[in-house]
Amino acid sequence: MRYGDASGRLSNDDVAQLSEQIAGLTSAGLPLSAGLRAAAEEMPRGRLRSTLVAIAESLDQGASMKEAVAQQGQRLPSHLRGLVLAGARTGKTSQILGRFVGFMNVGDDLRRRLWLSLAYPAVSLVISLAVFTFVCSSLIGSFSTIFKDFGIPVPKLTLLILSAARLFDLSWPVFFEMVLGTLALFVVGRLALGASTRRSILGGVPVVGAVWRNTSLAEFSHMLALLLECEVPLPEALRLTGDGVQDDTVGRACALMAKDAEQGLSLAQAVTRQKLFPRGLARVMTWAEGHQSLPESLRMVGEMFEARARAQSGFAGAVIGVVAVIAILFGVALIVVGLFLPLITLITKLSG
Repeated sequence: MRYGDASGRLSNDDVAQLSEQIAGLTSAGLPLSAGLRAAAEEMPRGRLRSTLVAIAESLDQGASMKEAVAQQGQRLPSHLRGLVLAGARTGKTSQILGRFVGFMNVGDDLRRRLWLSLAYPAVSLVISLAVFTFVCSSLIGSFSTIFKDFGIPVPKLTLLILSAARLFDLSWPVFFEMVLGTLALFVVGRLALGASTRRSILGGVPVVGAVWRNTSLAEFSHMLALLLECEVPLPEALRLTGDGVQDDTVGRACALMAKDAEQGLSLAQAVTRQKLFPRGLARVMTWAEGHQSLPESLRMVGEMFEARARAQSGFAGAVIGVVAVIAILFGVALIVVGLFLPLITLITKLSG
């Protein structure tokens, strides 16, 4: 019996869940086939559920975990297949997949932390824009009528605000269409572009892009360390790492470094040829290769990139929050001062 759509490659979240299920069952010494079937029964219909059942069926037919995973073909990403093969070879499947899930969760946590830090300033700006729209369409026109009726001299600041409000009032449908177009572009981009491409693009965005880039570098370091510790050859480990990080920029760099490694270059030399990596990373790799401690050094570098991403996430949220508050306060002050200056003149005339 098949469940849902078994076609198509698993998403990053599905890969993490599948790895977690296999690691947990292997660590507990439970039957993999029955455990995977039980896990599938509790999941909604979809690719992950179908994959769990397909692996369980292969195991029931006498296949090893290595063979069952290989039979899934392109449904499973190459780096996961490589980790399972390494686990089968070393007998440490639960430890390898457990560590893999651990650093994948770190990347998700860093990105989630960034979105949460940006949520408050984004909501504040949206609310302020809604209030500004209401003021432009309902209140500023009334002030303009009052100024004309009483013949009050209008300062340049007030004229500027009235002109801006009149322009906004006339063109708000166009503005609204631009907002809808931006949202539509975001949705289409999310559907049309893969996760690797989106992360690569976001890595170039000012302020917030550094968080994405350092998160990808942290995942690169942890993934490569894990594969090298499992004695996967360096060229293959680099290719599997490029596939596992889900960042096109990192993937291209890994593919080029894999070719360099096949030509006899060391990891330090290959890293030096890629502008993506900080200059200090090559020096660390040179030291690590000289002391036969490459996996340990890569894990240390991964933790350094994690710490940097966390710090930059807090910095990005603080900077954008401050900019949003300043923009809101400046806009409010500008409107209040610009509209009330002529009223003060009117009150002075009436009281005199």
